[in-house]
Amino acid sequence: MAHDIVISDQPGILSNKLLWLITGAICFLVIGFVLPTPQSLIDLVDKQQIAKKMIDWHIANDISHAAWKAKLVLGMIPMAIIYFATEALPIGLVGILMPVFAYFLNFYP
Repeated sequence: MAHDIVISDQPGILSNKLLWLITGAICFLVIGFVLPTPQSLIDLVDKQQIAKKMIDWHIANDISHAAWKAKLVLGMIPMAIIYFATEALPIGLVGILMPVFAYFLNFYP
């Protein structure tokens, strides 16, 4: 009794790494730049005094700018998860990509 394993010559659409790279980038762009900053995030950043620390470190100008920076971080997380889970980028590169984004988006004092 022989069992033949049929391997398709054409991979499926979900195995396309370019698709996942674009999906992660679009996810980051939509969350970070298209969606407005929710008032609840502004209130949370103010209540937890995160905005005060960011203003003291010259990362943000005011409370709404600090909330916008927090929203950018919340956009980076799904992008990193998509890249990590689908292996669209090597895991080490995903680990390096987040601090590079943080540097270019001026998250460091």
